Amino acid sequence: MRVFVIATLLATLAAPASAGVHPAKGQPDVLETTVRFSDLDLGRVAGADLVLARIERAARDVCGEAPSPRELAKRARHRACVATATDTAVERLDAPLVTARHSGRDPAMLAEAR
Repeated sequence: MRVFVIATLLATLAAPASAGVHPAKGQPDVLETTVRFSDLDLGRVAGADLVLARIERAARDVCGEAPSPRELAKRARHRACVATATDTAVERLDAPLVTARHSGRDPAMLAEAR
């Protein structure tokens, strides 16, 4: 079974929004959740896009509910939390097409590089 864990530091978080979010083992200052992708082919655009959507949703769960638009500093920290958790997860996943889709690169360029 292929799974991936999204983790981020508690210091940048609001309360976790998902029941699947829990402290990381041995790291009480880190929250994590699991992203499953055994049903996806990460070598295809559709699979890469779906796992990326799952990662982004998990990052939002780990980082908690977005603060009110009036709370500018908190919103900025929340956006940074989601971006960092997503970027780190994509990097650790190390799937070229997922990385390309996340960075906005054209998958055709990936095929040309081979």
